[in-house]
Parts: sequence; structure tokens; C-alpha cells
Amino acid sequence: MKKAMMRAIAPAVLAKRGFEVRPKGGQGVLPGSRLVVKNKLGREFDYAVRASDQRTLSFTRLPDGRWRTLNSMDFVLAVVPPADENKDVEVYAFKAKTLVKTFDEAWNALEKAGRSLGPQMPIFVPLDKISRKNLGHQVANLKELSAWNESFTRSQVKAMGAVDDFFERVRQELADRVGVDVAKVDFHFVVRS
Repeated sequence: MKKAMMRAIAPAVLAKRGFEVRPKGGQGVLPGSRLVVKNKLGREFDYAVRASDQRTLSFTRLPDGRWRTLNSMDFVLAVVPPADENKDVEVYAFKAKTLVKTFDEAWNALEKAGRSLGPQMPIFVPLDKISRKNLGHQVANLKELSAWNESFTRSQVKAMGAVDDFFERVRQELADRVGVDVAKVDFHFVVRS
């Protein structure tokens, strides 16, 4: 599933949980990656939405020690492929403050290991106990810190009205016709006037 489609799932999942959701744009902000979420008491929170096909979260550290995006958000939603093969997508919600502590821990571990660190270098922390890659530190298992999580099949996502299935149908049909895995199919449309 494309990352843009994964991010598009977040508002529907939050609405299903009883929240009012509206997008929050800004310079350099990917569509769907920032949301303003109002709870049942009328209080608003800023959410960052992260889509990761590697089941990790990453943030970059600013020169003043704060984390870009993370320090200005109340919550972070991670939309990732499932650990359970019976589902198509998982969504994890985190309090941003909880993640700040964990990313500080990963940064300190990298520093202690003598890794070269800079303000533009993203620090990756896996959701699972074991990382698929060597990240240079042992900090892991973010999913244990989640406030809540849910798993969905593609049909459940479609039923929530989360995403328009058109582009995924085109990708799948093209993959079937050519005889390749759908993950290897990418395309773009050009509209001429």
C-alpha cells in the first residue's frame, strides 16, 4: 500500500473512534500528515501521521535538542503494514511526549556508540522487538508504548470510506496483466487540457 494511501486511512480511523478530524496544512507538509483532532469534550489536539512500510518511526533532531515534528505535536499515529498476515494495515497511536523520551534514548545510545550524528540525520526506532535492519542501537518495541492500536483488512478500510480504491485497483490490474507483484507497480497520470 502506498504511503499516501496509508496516511489517508488515519482520519477515518480517528472518526471511527468518535473524534472530529480536519487536515492541517503547512509549508513542506505532506497531504494527510498533520491533523487537528477534536475529542468528545471539544478539546483539540495536533496529530502527526507517519506511514512506514518498514514498521519503524523516524524523526530528526534539531540543533537545540528538540525533535522535528515530534516536539510540536500532541500525538503521533503510525500507519504500517501488519505483523499479522490476516490484516492489511495497522494503526498505532502514541503520546508525543512518550516518543520524545524513547528517541532521546536512541540518540544517546548512538552517541555512546560513537556514531556520527547530525541535525538532518533521521533516527529510526522499530515498532517491534526486533528490527529488520541494524539501526545502530538496541532501542525497540515502540508498539508497547502505544496508547491504542487497531488492525484492519482492506475491505474494512474501504467500508470506512478511508480511501478511494481506484488507484489501487488500477495498480492491481496492471500487476495482474504484466504478471508482477503489485508492490513493483508505480504509475502516474497526465491530464492534458
